Amino acid sequence: MNYVKAQRLSWFGYTNRMPETSIVKRIHKWKPFTGRPAVRPKSRWDNDVKNDLKKMKLVKWAEQAQDRSKWKAVVEKAKTLSEL
Repeated sequence: MNYVKAQRLSWFGYTNRMPETSIVKRIHKWKPFTGRPAVRPKSRWDNDVKNDLKKMKLVKWAEQAQDRSKWKAVVEKAKTLSEL
């Protein structure tokens, strides 16, 4: 399971390094205008990633995501943590 979460962190860093004009980044940051139906879960995958980053005690994750080598170290650390 940690491998899956680490891959999700990897993708999260990749999308955060993209330019603001990228269609993928625009879709990632898009917030719907209406609420979800009652049967759908309220969490999104990026909220799960941010919760994982809090568990790893990363405060300046946005700055680390911009540096690919630092972000790779974060992803490797996530693979070994049992709390995630």
